[in-house]
Amino acid sequence: MRFLKRFLYVSGGLVVVAAVGLWLAVRASLPQLDGARVLPGLSAPVVVSRDAIGVVTIGAGNRRDAALATGFVHAQERLFQMDLMRRLAAGELAALVGEAAAGHDAMQRVHRMRSVAGRVMERAGEAERLVVEAYAAGVNAGMDALAVRPFEYLVLGAPPEPWRPEDTVLAVIAMYFRLHDERASRESGLARLHGALRPDMYAFLTQAGTPWDAPLMGAAMTGLPVPGAEVCDVGRVERNPLALAPGPSSQGTREHAVVGSNAWALSPRRTRGGVAMVANDMHLGLAMPGTWFRLRLRVDGPGEGVDVTGVTLPGTPAIVAGSNGHVAWGLSNSYGDWVDLVDLEVDPGDPGRYLTPDGYRRFEVHREIVRVRGAVDAAR
Repeated sequence: MRFLKRFLYVSGGLVVVAAVGLWLAVRASLPQLDGARVLPGLSAPVVVSRDAIGVVTIGAGNRRDAALATGFVHAQERLFQMDLMRRLAAGELAALVGEAAAGHDAMQRVHRMRSVAGRVMERAGEAERLVVEAYAAGVNAGMDALAVRPFEYLVLGAPPEPWRPEDTVLAVIAMYFRLHDERASRESGLARLHGALRPDMYAFLTQAGTPWDAPLMGAAMTGLPVPGAEVCDVGRVERNPLALAPGPSSQGTREHAVVGSNAWALSPRRTRGGVAMVANDMHLGLAMPGTWFRLRLRVDGPGEGVDVTGVTLPGTPAIVAGSNGHVAWGLSNSYGDWVDLVDLEVDPGDPGRYLTPDGYRRFEVHREIVRVRGAVDAAR
């Protein structure tokens, strides 16, 4: 009995020590809220302040210094979120979290987005490149200023990697993937419907809108009449191989929520204060932390007067939605047709070529190495 009590005391003490150690580590990974710090690359002092609810205001003398300070603040408060975004877009998650993400990375590498991001930076104008490079320098300075890396990295047992300018492009691309169908599952579904149904039934199911869709400007949309029973020839489905072929998704028949946005604006003639008002709900899924980071940017340098308040996307130095005191703007998904599903015809005599409108063309082969934490790297 005495041994058991000693064991419980020792175990309890170890638990307390571990809890205290974790608490101290988390405390040490919190952002710097007070005091001064010298940041390499700043051309003049920058003031970073926070209001009563923690919203950050950055006051700088030029746009480049403002971008550097924004990167510092983002890294101090949202480093892991930014890291996940760039890795999701580039297909580099497995290097951080292990084998569980290797399949995602292999699929994502088809798009070769890190290469795309690099080309975007190469073609950027000098002013854009200077801002993005300053932001990257600020991110790395904010990362280095943390006494302890964020707790997520402690749990994973892996350190964060430096932020590169092209990672900012990857953060934007990650939002593209979040809002669009990069696997062309909609195109595949439409093709299956087209192969299974009569043309008038297909047209009814895929019409762009109905009279219930009332635009603010222009005439109301018209809808197609509901087809009769003779139009829906279900028997054709059994005779059409395309309709029975499996789709591109590996997620089964799980129903997906419809992503959308809404917004409204009021004329000054309609408001009590005589000012215009705009509201915008971007309808992104809830997350912890949230997708956006609230920020006010004030640039008071000669020829660069800017005072804009809104939300930024961690990983990028720009205000995505907000107001400059004269104009307010929001953001919505365009739902453009950005993806096409193409059935490639391979040359029967040479499987290394595929048919194009200009004749057969040879496949370009790119070798991608998927790095997996705790495992041997593998070519995919």
